[in-house]
Amino acid sequence: MLLITHDLELALEVADWVSVFYQGESVEEITPEEFRVRRLWSTPLPGRSGRRCRKKEAQNGVRGKRRYLLLSGKEETSGAGSCEPYHRAWRAGGIKGKSGRGKTTLCRLLAGYEAPKGGQILLDGKEVRAYRGVCPVQMIWQHPERAVNPRLKMENILSDGGQVENRIIEELGIEEDWLNRYPQELSGGELQRFCIARALGKETRFLIADEISTMLDLITQSQIWNFLLDEVKRREIG
Repeated sequence: MLLITHDLELALEVADWVSVFYQGESVEEITPEEFRVRRLWSTPLPGRSGRRCRKKEAQNGVRGKRRYLLLSGKEETSGAGSCEPYHRAWRAGGIKGKSGRGKTTLCRLLAGYEAPKGGQILLDGKEVRAYRGVCPVQMIWQHPERAVNPRLKMENILSDGGQVENRIIEELGIEEDWLNRYPQELSGGELQRFCIARALGKETRFLIADEISTMLDLITQSQIWNFLLDEVKRREIG
């Protein structure tokens, strides 16, 4: 699962590692334990020492294109010049950066909504954008009202995610009569629950959450995050 947020403390609380973005680039990657030690000793974060993959390392030796990888839990990388996996399965990572620094753009690229200007984004050796039907990389958007078709009932919107277990619908608190409603007939919190359920179909292997709780009240935030963290851990979703 990938969490996008401006709140560094939240990212450090729920993530196994945090990548800090500046001007569209990851300038630091750090674990919560490393951050606490540095804060304890009041040591400044080094500029780029924690990056998982540097520009030079990401250059393809043949055409000079950057190449980014997503893996399904495997440790090895493939191909000359390819960089270390951006994210492995079964771990939760966080990205922090100011508005306009490229966090959502990165999410759209990883989820296959946009094509990179250079290089490739791969999952098991296949470009993410090449997947047909339900993509194994699912994204939950910050504004759920923009991520659904207002002309469809919620039952049809939910089916876009493939086969979603009834258990997930029940644990998210989705009521049966909501299924026959249109998006504009639900609150933001209710609508976001549907978007989360849709993203958790049986084919999902990687999950990207782009500031999904910023517009929700604290109680709803707590309910959604407690469920989501338990679910990705139980299913070993990256």
